[in-house]
Amino acid sequence: MHAIAGDSVDRPIQRRLPRWKFALFAIAPLVSIVVGAESLLRVLQFAYNPHDLSHPIFTRGTDGVVRTSDFFARNARFSPAEFCRRQAFRDRKAPKTVRIALLGESSVFHLGRADSLADPLHRQWGQVVEIVNMGVLGCGSERVLWSAAEAIDLDVDLLVIYTGHNEFVSFSHARTYRQVPLGMRLFPRHSRLFQAAWWMRDRASPPRALAEPGANTSRGRDYSTAEIEAIYNDFRANLTATVRLAKAASVHVVLCTVAYNMQLPPTVSRGGFAYDTLTQLSTGELERIVELAPNSAWPHHVLGVRRIDGGRAAEGMEMLERSFVLDPCPMRANARINEIISDVARQADVPLADVRRHVGAAAIGGVPGSDLFRDDCHLNDEGNRLLLGEAAAACLRAWADGL
Repeated sequence: MHAIAGDSVDRPIQRRLPRWKFALFAIAPLVSIVVGAESLLRVLQFAYNPHDLSHPIFTRGTDGVVRTSDFFARNARFSPAEFCRRQAFRDRKAPKTVRIALLGESSVFHLGRADSLADPLHRQWGQVVEIVNMGVLGCGSERVLWSAAEAIDLDVDLLVIYTGHNEFVSFSHARTYRQVPLGMRLFPRHSRLFQAAWWMRDRASPPRALAEPGANTSRGRDYSTAEIEAIYNDFRANLTATVRLAKAASVHVVLCTVAYNMQLPPTVSRGGFAYDTLTQLSTGELERIVELAPNSAWPHHVLGVRRIDGGRAAEGMEMLERSFVLDPCPMRANARINEIISDVARQADVPLADVRRHVGAAAIGGVPGSDLFRDDCHLNDEGNRLLLGEAAAACLRAWADGL
């Protein structure tokens, strides 16, 4: 018999790839990219969380030179700062040299070499004045305390402390870092890629000076009254411990009150009011809202501006100050912060540089704003000159003949 053509032809058996293998092959390139990016960012030491930010700012070389550590130098480069600062100085200062450490957050970082502080002190004291800038971006007073211990070990004579903007949004404080949701908190703690993505998100966002009121970029929720009080208590405790540590080591201290932009409204306000709507209300309506909602920040701010425009400056400024205290997630200093700074200076008997008052006196109309600030809390070049000038004046008032 003859087979019919085509009946005995072997057909290849087509086996379908299991779904799990297909999924594995599909995600393998993505996993490789993520792992590679994570590895690269770890090599670059990209990180910003409480654990990593507790590391020393400087490292000592075998040549006797102290340099900015790679971690802080690299993170300064990735930060939204105007320049990357790498410092280098001798482990022990030369004779007839006064070494001053500037402690604080990004506001201090942007001061750079702080010539407006060093030059008048050099002229008056007849000594070389060496500035060590220990400002750390995005950190609060807990980082100042760590920096003070490090500064004392670097043979400094004087600490000038300007801090208070980041107490509620500090990357270096476990309490404020924990306010973000749990999943978002644990992931960035270990993922450098997530931290880089978050940084790029912040860079792509509109500057807070141009953002709509209420755009809460604080990385998390608003605080309760009890949590707010706990953070103020932490701030007081950190400042007190810093001053005590310095005095025990015979290192001088100047505390500075903190200036902030009062023209820009508070970031957050309770009560469900829209800021633009409030600005369109009559003065009588605003007064009624303030009476009915005494803990709402924006009505106080709008009414404060209205008072100042109407010639009642003192009352208006008081309402503006009150509005920032009422912010449930402050992203800049306020009257409570400055009250604590003044109390600690008085109780510890250390000089106080009243930067808040000095900047306010120089502001157009007496209300600090865009003439002296780049955003809600960072001073511009003229504002920084005023800050350093007031710090220098406080030093000269306390030690007219030098340290």
